[in-house]
Amino acid sequence: MSENTTKPKREILFTLISVMIAVAVGLTGVEFALGYLSKQAAASEKMDPGLLQYDAELGWRLGRSWSGTHEHQDFKVHYQTNPLGLRTPVSTLSADKKVAVVGDSFVFGLGVNDGETFTDLLNERSSEWRFANFGTPGYSTDQELLLYRDLVSKFKPTKTLLVVYLGNDLLDNRLAYPLQAIYGKPFFALNGGELELQNTPVPQAPKPAGYPYTFTSEMTRGLPEAPWKSSLRALHIGQRLLALMDDPEQYRSHFAKKFEPDLQLMQALVSAMRKEAETVGEGDDAFMVALLPGRSYIAQTRSLPAYYQEFVRGALKQRFEAMGIPVLDVAEELSAQAQQDGGDWYHPNEGHFTPAGHKVVADILWKSLQGRLQ
Repeated sequence: MSENTTKPKREILFTLISVMIAVAVGLTGVEFALGYLSKQAAASEKMDPGLLQYDAELGWRLGRSWSGTHEHQDFKVHYQTNPLGLRTPVSTLSADKKVAVVGDSFVFGLGVNDGETFTDLLNERSSEWRFANFGTPGYSTDQELLLYRDLVSKFKPTKTLLVVYLGNDLLDNRLAYPLQAIYGKPFFALNGGELELQNTPVPQAPKPAGYPYTFTSEMTRGLPEAPWKSSLRALHIGQRLLALMDDPEQYRSHFAKKFEPDLQLMQALVSAMRKEAETVGEGDDAFMVALLPGRSYIAQTRSLPAYYQEFVRGALKQRFEAMGIPVLDVAEELSAQAQQDGGDWYHPNEGHFTPAGHKVVADILWKSLQGRLQ
């Protein structure tokens, strides 16, 4: 082989290696930048102490008569609770016709000021009905059932609207520590079809280091996929790349098998709350369920969290309707509206609804409730 032939080949090889190194350096830089921005957003969060108080039966409760500020890169807002530890006026609780809205931080309204939550906005729409906000940040359906028995039922709500967050409620119901909180919680296990309360009184110890449950681990544990995909999921940029190439069909059968016990537990918890609500409430629709999506469901439709939320939405809607429970499918309506106007309704880094998000949710719920509030 002549020197003239060898030289171009060496140049081509050198060029390819140089390109590969440049791409690797570039991707490393992007990954570092994404990680830095994520940590910076998390570090920007500050809240006046005392909003959440330890509770041996529930894990935690809202502080009574608390007032304070919550700051984040995305917002600076103010919260206030009443003497019972609820983000709702006491006068709402004494109304003759009231809807108890039970849920987590999306119901509470993290990220918006007093008066901007969708329960506040629903109260502006109705002169006859009052909507009482029983939302508590971090709660899953099991804690909401216990809160209902302990507090909500005492006010004899005419109707109850349980808001199920599609992001993690199903998963947190079986855990002693929620995926996105450091506090311990009670949980129920199904034994012969009966609910058995466990982990109570709740230990005050925070979530241990190396807690083996994360959102990604719960989505992918047992999923037959190539090792390189698992490696990519550990990277910020990898998650974005997978969102461009993943096929949701691969997850459907995996989710259906993996989460069947969780779906059965959710059914039992909802059935128990329904029984409580129908005991104190009135009418055929004394108990209703709303399905509320997280940001990825709207903004990252080809991501693993979006695939999971769509699975949970469909599975729960089918089961609840088979149980005769009215389902207000906020997720489906939000998704339809997002296809038309973009759906910029979530804080981009913190993830909860903006004031605009609460308004569109209030609009959807109010439309869905017409005819049910008699």
